[in-house]
Amino acid sequence: MKPNESLKIALVGNPNLGKTTLFNKLCGLNQRTGNYPGVTVDKKKGYLKADGKKIEIVDLPGINGLYPNSKDEELVVKYLLNSEAEDYPDKIVLIVSALNLKRNLFLYEQIRDLNIPLILAVNMVDLAARRGIFVDIDALRKAVDIPIVKISAKKGTGFAELITLFEEEIVVKPRKTTYIQEDQEAILDTYSQLTNEASKYKAFLAITEPNLTDDQAEKDQFILENEVNVREWKTNASILRYKHIKTYFDTVQSIDKTKNNP
Repeated sequence: MKPNESLKIALVGNPNLGKTTLFNKLCGLNQRTGNYPGVTVDKKKGYLKADGKKIEIVDLPGINGLYPNSKDEELVVKYLLNSEAEDYPDKIVLIVSALNLKRNLFLYEQIRDLNIPLILAVNMVDLAARRGIFVDIDALRKAVDIPIVKISAKKGTGFAELITLFEEEIVVKPRKTTYIQEDQEAILDTYSQLTNEASKYKAFLAITEPNLTDDQAEKDQFILENEVNVREWKTNASILRYKHIKTYFDTVQSIDKTKNNP
């Protein structure tokens, strides 16, 4: 980011988790809605000021994962993959719900492997507790090893801590691959080298998703020559992701309906 540019933050999350509520609370009336080029999808941008600095906030359409099933989702995935774009965010805030944490962490696991500076905002912790669902934020922070903040998008709590994290340096380093079988990883490494793609997970998405790369002919040839079963790769990736989540999830969430509050 250049000195005279505003800090850019993109809000990402599954649909209906309070992402747009958070955007509205952060930006107030300092927002505008347009369209992304060539599509009718709403493009919501706003800004806030912190310590005299302008921070631009982008509210991206809700997505269930990085395997796009609609134009909205495809737009978001392409946005997250195009790190050379002028409007690429400095940081991602991924909103998850304490009520559906395990499901929401699937998207976290995918975005985590893009190695983008990432903040996890856990919403509705208070509501979950009233239903006997308890999230250990410290245990979750230790498991995911990225900055985490507990918020209530509806009440506006946790915002000061979140805005402080906007300005902090966040480095998300590559980690051990958890989404592909060992015997297939060598093929993925070869494709990464062939396409000069430094991010292994970007290479994985390029292979398994038909509309995320411009080199379709080259990709098809590689898939044919290496006998890649794209459907199997995607299915296995989902299974392996949930297996990985299971390795830490029981330390993060507990359920005790006897402790719920009305």
